[in-house]
Amino acid sequence: MNGKVLLVPELWLVIFEYLVEERAKDYYSTRPNDFLQIILVCKQWKTLAQPLLYRCLRFGNREALDRFLLLFQTDSARCLQIEQSIRSLTVRHTVARSRQLSQLLGHCSNLREYKADLVGAADLSAIEQADSSKRCLERLDIGLDLRGWDLAPLALIGSLTGLQHLDLEIICDRGGPLATNLNSADPWNLLHLRYLGVTELYSDANVTPFETFLARSRFPNLEKLKIIYPQTSFSPAIQDFLQTHPHIEDLELYSASDIAAVRCVLPSLQTLVLQTDSGLDAALIENFPSSLRHIRLMFSSEQNLGHGIELFAALGSGSCPFHLDRLHMGGEWTWRGAFELRSKRAKWLSRAEDLRNRGIAMLDKNGDDAFTVKEIMDSEALVQTPKTQAIVPVDQMFLCY
Repeated sequence: MNGKVLLVPELWLVIFEYLVEERAKDYYSTRPNDFLQIILVCKQWKTLAQPLLYRCLRFGNREALDRFLLLFQTDSARCLQIEQSIRSLTVRHTVARSRQLSQLLGHCSNLREYKADLVGAADLSAIEQADSSKRCLERLDIGLDLRGWDLAPLALIGSLTGLQHLDLEIICDRGGPLATNLNSADPWNLLHLRYLGVTELYSDANVTPFETFLARSRFPNLEKLKIIYPQTSFSPAIQDFLQTHPHIEDLELYSASDIAAVRCVLPSLQTLVLQTDSGLDAALIENFPSSLRHIRLMFSSEQNLGHGIELFAALGSGSCPFHLDRLHMGGEWTWRGAFELRSKRAKWLSRAEDLRNRGIAMLDKNGDDAFTVKEIMDSEALVQTPKTQAIVPVDQMFLCY
């Protein structure tokens, strides 16, 4: 072939992705940029333009992105065609808040989903301007750094009237300003709202920007709410919000102690997710809403197995005020030895059998049927799943209920 090497587009992308990953390990490596230059000057660069752009953004290689956009803009017609075809973007913080990215976002008029672990006002302004005519943007999953007390990004979010899913992580200074700009005069069209404020530090711990946002905004269509923040229980502001939104069907909480407050105000709740190590006792289980059909419990240590057994006992006895269709218990931990496994597995297996007999499916962390321990040997266990069975060392076995 006269010394020439021809590569199919898929192989170009594989090589580029590998070099970008290696670039993350070696900051001073220029191999991805050099290889990108080769791709862009070859005849196939127009075919590879969109997937290359996605990889530059996803892996956060700013140098490669800058060079790519500079050469890409030499073909304005092709550039416009690619930008208008973009529906979803995932951006790493090393690329976010760059002038080139803002220019790109300003032309993505059909963007429906945007995900970035850090955004700036310029990025959101470009998204808002591009979205102003068609209102296509439906999902926003972003992190905001408000430690400079810049509330402009919050106001821009409020102008995205077509937004249905908002996943927001806020970082603030101690004593930072309330996010009073994160409200809209018109009702929000959100269906799903997730708020992560674990880095919030306020001198007034009774009021947070998110609570101010809830108090000043309306969500007539909200179906799913997830709240994770430092307080151990619901504040009055959160309780007031739930009382005015009784149609919420899917709720994720951080603390089991909030269940009692939920039961009275969410009569339509069907799915409850508890991301907590707080113990579940009989009194708490009795406070679960009667409308529940799916429970997902997330535990992070073997010590909390007993909490799940409490729920098993209530379900097995039929004393619960609700009728489950699915029970999903997540978390990973290892057993310290065969004796511990023998002593506790009987409780789990007998409870699981009771649930199956009552038509309740017990699922593992991936949503598949949980495996069953069939036999325990000195240092190994025979584990069976609906599809396979295998011998697993006891000291390495993970139980994912």
